[in-house]
Amino acid sequence: NKRTISWLLDWLKQERGEAAANELWDKIGDICVMTILSILPTLRREYDSVFGITKLQTQQQQSGNSSSSGSNDNNSSFEKSRCFEVLGVDIMIDTKLNPILIEANHLPSWGTDSSIDELIKSRVIVQ
Repeated sequence: NKRTISWLLDWLKQERGEAAANELWDKIGDICVMTILSILPTLRREYDSVFGITKLQTQQQQSGNSSSSGSNDNNSSFEKSRCFEVLGVDIMIDTKLNPILIEANHLPSWGTDSSIDELIKSRVIVQ
């Protein structure tokens, strides 16, 4: 049976206490960060192959904006953002509440074969 992460954490708080739930959530976050860091060179290479770092630097020079200029323009970070990638991270949790990375999917399924799938995946798209 599928469950949301919020359901799991609420259940875990009741069964093992809030500290255990918070610690598990922190460990899961660490796994996600380490996973992204491990693929960062690939993500940068793919981004640069499409958008090119040289193009971004040229645009900054032409507009007079550089990352070291200290500009207070709130849109400058959005101008640099051109894409995003959704990763699916599958994690198993053992009886001692140790999260274990099973796999990271760069093309996660968007199929919704259950109401919980539809709930979770529609929230990702809306965000």
